[in-house]
Amino acid sequence: GILNVYIFAIVAMFPLLIIAVLIKKNDLTLNNKKHKLLYHVCFLIITQLLLEILTYYFSLLDMRKWYFVTYVAHDIYFLFDVLIFYKLALISIFESKDSKVLHIIAAIPLILYIAVLFINHFTPIMFSIDKSYTGVTDTLDIAYVRGPLIWISFLIAGIYGTYFFL
Repeated sequence: GILNVYIFAIVAMFPLLIIAVLIKKNDLTLNNKKHKLLYHVCFLIITQLLLEILTYYFSLLDMRKWYFVTYVAHDIYFLFDVLIFYKLALISIFESKDSKVLHIIAAIPLILYIAVLFINHFTPIMFSIDKSYTGVTDTLDIAYVRGPLIWISFLIAGIYGTYFFL
């Protein structure tokens, strides 16, 4: 419900505050590729927060009209979950001598994850948007349903996050 949206908004602000302090403290500019990645992470977190609010809003509308938009918004939301940590891992990769090889290796889980999200449209293995007729308001209400492979997003984001923090 709306309480989840507000909780997510509060939790999402903590990484933004940490990054804002890092940017201010170190006077980071957009001239450095490493610094640009921090700005990308901020942008992705803010966009993900907006997607959370939009998907909640669309879930209240008639799903005969808004089903596809809701599904795509969830796709993007899940992609951003992993993409945020991928960008953080790239910050650590820039410090390495073998950065080109590490870029390719780091991109493999992201590419596989995108393939799983694509497959999810045909076989709901990560999540589905369940359309069900309620009969109360003569509209189709939706329910977000986790699939059996939802843990993949947490695993890949965790791998990227661990690489960044180590």
